[in-house]
Amino acid sequence: MVSWGHGTFGGADICAHSWHARSYRDVRYLNNWLQKGFAVAASDYQGIGVPGFNPQFNNCSNAYTMLDITRAALGHFKGLNNQVVLVGQSQGGSAVVAAGGYAPQYAPDLKVRAIVGTGIVYTSPNQPPRAPNPERDNIADPTIAYNFYHVLAAQALDPSLDPARIYTERALPLLEQARTSCLAELSADVAGVGLTRANTYKPGYEEVLAKATQRYGDDVQRTFPTVKLKIPLFIGVGEKDALLAPGKLLAQDACAAGSTVEIHVYEEKDHSGAVNQSLQHSLPFVRKALAGEVIAPICIP
Repeated sequence: MVSWGHGTFGGADICAHSWHARSYRDVRYLNNWLQKGFAVAASDYQGIGVPGFNPQFNNCSNAYTMLDITRAALGHFKGLNNQVVLVGQSQGGSAVVAAGGYAPQYAPDLKVRAIVGTGIVYTSPNQPPRAPNPERDNIADPTIAYNFYHVLAAQALDPSLDPARIYTERALPLLEQARTSCLAELSADVAGVGLTRANTYKPGYEEVLAKATQRYGDDVQRTFPTVKLKIPLFIGVGEKDALLAPGKLLAQDACAAGSTVEIHVYEEKDHSGAVNQSLQHSLPFVRKALAGEVIAPICIP
């Protein structure tokens, strides 16, 4: 059985994954698992499409969502085999790694055999601080859209957080737009306004955000409970993915902690393009894990 963690759609109810037709990329990807005999369970994350707050990049919440939907499916649909593979992309890639860490305590009844993540969002304690780069920081950057969702999640927990201490006047209207816009539209708006890191963020904004959220710990952080996993981990990442470096760091950190890791980097592929490309390696990886075969670690791609 596959428990599927989807990438970021947005935090508004209208962005619920279950309210949308699947992208052709995901149709191709999940059909491959179905054709190999897997059932696929997929859920919206907490607070999307239903009343309540969506904590967005909270890995604890997203991990529990994936484990809960797996238990629900196994309980409701008779005949499913309790041999679980956690599979996710981007935000869902982070969710599956976190779910693998939480599973032994939170869901010991689930027999989780493998973790497969592509384009995983990861912040390493060994990651060097981000250095200013005037050339890069003055280029329009649609990925700024993701940060709006992170700030909205932090503000929901701490209403005293003043976005004007984080964003410039040029960027502030887009924060309000993020309350109702899904990622594709918000990214297009960010690009249309010409937001760059230089004209979006005020000096010291990272410290402001960190101070506002640190009291809540994992409620708003992207941290994993552990990278010392009892379950083998597959990492797939595109060579042109902005998350290439974090993916490599995750492999190194998890390997150093004693986890069984296999990482592959896909030439000329971006954040989305690596998803289906990775099947050539992830499917054999999962077959080995389900059969209890030894998996030779690949810690450096």
